[in-house]
Amino acid sequence: AWHRKKKQAIYSGYDCSEFIMRMAQIAGLKFPWKTSTTCVDGLKALQKNESLQEGDIIWIPGHVMVVSDLKNNQIIEARGYGAGYGCVHRISLSEFFADIKTYDD
Repeated sequence: AWHRKKKQAIYSGYDCSEFIMRMAQIAGLKFPWKTSTTCVDGLKALQKNESLQEGDIIWIPGHVMVVSDLKNNQIIEARGYGAGYGCVHRISLSEFFADIKTYDD
């Protein structure tokens, strides 16, 4: 038998794009994009005459998140290794964006 002398935590769970891809699969939606970069390349941007809806994806370079609750200004996201890989949680916009408290901002 072999074992490591220093036990290290095994990385498991989802990163941001894997989380969104898996949730789309569960909902039966076609979602072939596997990274945040391919998401932005393949998805249609919100137009000026369109309203933001729950379930829409917010993209910033290197990260994607889901609009969760418009009334309470919340998003759902999964964080990478540094913040606890696989940690899917709902947070307010102000917890993620320094100067944005509501979707109207």
